[in-house]
Amino acid sequence: MTQRNNHPRKPWINRLARNNALLLVIVWTLLLGLFLQWNLNQARLQDEHARLQQCEAGQPWGSQSSAESAEAAPFSGLGTPWNLSLAYTTVWLAGLLVIGFFGSQIKNNYAEIEHYQLELEHLATHDPLTDFFNRNQMTALLEVEIARARRYRHNLGLLLLDIDHFKHINDQYGHQSGDIVLVTLAETLKKSVRTIDYVARYGGEEFLIIMPETRVEMALVSAERIRATVEESPVLLPDGKELHLTCSIGVSAYPTSGKDMDELLNAADKALYSAKNLGRNRVVYCR
Repeated sequence: MTQRNNHPRKPWINRLARNNALLLVIVWTLLLGLFLQWNLNQARLQDEHARLQQCEAGQPWGSQSSAESAEAAPFSGLGTPWNLSLAYTTVWLAGLLVIGFFGSQIKNNYAEIEHYQLELEHLATHDPLTDFFNRNQMTALLEVEIARARRYRHNLGLLLLDIDHFKHINDQYGHQSGDIVLVTLAETLKKSVRTIDYVARYGGEEFLIIMPETRVEMALVSAERIRATVEESPVLLPDGKELHLTCSIGVSAYPTSGKDMDELLNAADKALYSAKNLGRNRVVYCR
């Protein structure tokens, strides 16, 4: 039984990070290319302007001073075209490194956002003490399973379990011991159900188990096995004392006990009430 969904990082994060990085590389390359073209245009413009001034002054072309030539265009002090190309390549590679760094940070941020989203989703759908589904989430799951059973004409079992004399445990040993009892029972239930079953903390000491693809006979067998396991599994308290628990279980099934969620839950609750009245520590099925 898997109560917690620890999803790996979703593929959309990797795709989005790659797309953002690729977009930044393209934009950076275009901007650097535009700047290079602008620089070359400025050099040509200044060259033509200097040539025009020399012609107006009656000076032969090429007689400008070395200082004036050095100021003809940005980066002209770098010397040869090879050095200029090397400088632009260095700037471009440095830009790629910066993009890669920030792209990695963006990717990590997306992953962290997804992690917190999963945690919030888990907190909204699970009981914090037992890590089972909470009542609201179990109600939604039960509606889905009933709809599936109705559509494909399958069976569905429902078990409503209650710890016997749980109030007495809280009163005598304290609420901390009561929490230990609930956690221990939760571990017992996890080992006693199938991977396709759902378990929820339905109330204070009540647990609801949805058993898809399960006929009434098999639901009763499972309920009896759970009851016996709880009875045979004492709870160890921090002071070393052992508590021997018992539980009562009400069983209902689709479609014999009801055709919708309310009917099935009412039938399971009625069966649990009967189990309590009959002396507790037993399984009762309600048609």
